[in-house]
Amino acid sequence: MNLVSLRNLTISILLGLLGFFLVYNEVFFVLPGTNLLTDLREIFVTISAALFGPVGGALTGIITCLYDPNSEILVYIIVQHIVSAVLLSIYYKKFVYEKLKMPYLIAGWVFGIFLYYYVFYLPVFITTFFVNPEFFNNLVPDQHGTFGLKDTIELFKGWFPEFVFTSIFTSLILIALPENFRKPRWGKALSLKPFKIIGSASLEKLHFKNSLAVRLLIWFLLLAIFPILLIGISVKRFYKFTFVE
Repeated sequence: MNLVSLRNLTISILLGLLGFFLVYNEVFFVLPGTNLLTDLREIFVTISAALFGPVGGALTGIITCLYDPNSEILVYIIVQHIVSAVLLSIYYKKFVYEKLKMPYLIAGWVFGIFLYYYVFYLPVFITTFFVNPEFFNNLVPDQHGTFGLKDTIELFKGWFPEFVFTSIFTSLILIALPENFRKPRWGKALSLKPFKIIGSASLEKLHFKNSLAVRLLIWFLLLAIFPILLIGISVKRFYKFTFVE
């Protein structure tokens, strides 16, 4: 089974650096009552996990988490992302890509993002609560009730907007990718049947042009977000320095 390749590692590192850049430049929001963040790095971690496997997803997760405003929980955040990325990569390959075709693949993917946020997150979260309650207080300082249930629910509610955004953004990425590039680049090779349209050659050509146009448009929109984000960060820092500090 092919788990590691130079290409996978290279792209995973680049994705990790993008996620790290966003968090380092404080493109995040601290969830009320916790020391945990809602941010954009999950986009890079989930895509890397799906396409480049457990190793790629874990590597991207580690790099994106090399900085956290609360350094006391840095190791926890890294472990949490490794476990979630590994589980998502297995889920995508076994239960989404190998079982579903478009457009059902997107539905399976969105459910995988739900699992990533609300199920795959639980093993490390619960283990931390029982093994090291004192450290758990760094995650959810103001606990109320059994297992801090009230605050845990508030924590998961706080992630809902991020879950929706990550689902939409990563789904657009998968839609924009040609079929062969949605294939997990790890594990045993899978033979894909070529996509054909019943009808004349001109109809197939028209469909190809329309499909390519839609994908190019989506990719243009996706890529445009990052320059806009960089400009936004620069403007924010300029006004903060000029008028606040």
